[in-house]
Amino acid sequence: MAQNLSHIKNLLASYGLHPKKRLGQNFLHDANKMHAILAASELTAGQRVLEVGAGTGALTSRLLEAGANVLAVEVDRDMWPILDQEFANNQQLQVIRGDILKTRIILIQRSLRGLGMSPLSSLQTCLTMSHHL
Repeated sequence: MAQNLSHIKNLLASYGLHPKKRLGQNFLHDANKMHAILAASELTAGQRVLEVGAGTGALTSRLLEAGANVLAVEVDRDMWPILDQEFANNQQLQVIRGDILKTRIILIQRSLRGLGMSPLSSLQTCLTMSHHL
């Protein structure tokens, strides 16, 4: 089911949630932007996709509708039951519950073993590293 802003707001409200500033959450809801992401990815049915920051699953649902097999990594524990609800019994989706920066690469490699992978994310944040002198 494609998610729009109203659906996302209702989902979050039903769980008593709001976007978390500390995680930089901005839930993707614009159908045009999701279409642009999919078009840029040149995704083909059956392709394996790594999605970082699945959130409520707005982009996830579009990827699944396009026939992708999605490996989604989500750090926010509050999103896990939403993803479970939205994608119950969907065999094309595997969710890794944790921080992509702390997830053992071997777990991701095992999930992607021997298959083509297309990293996809709607993240609008930058990762920075600081060095202390």
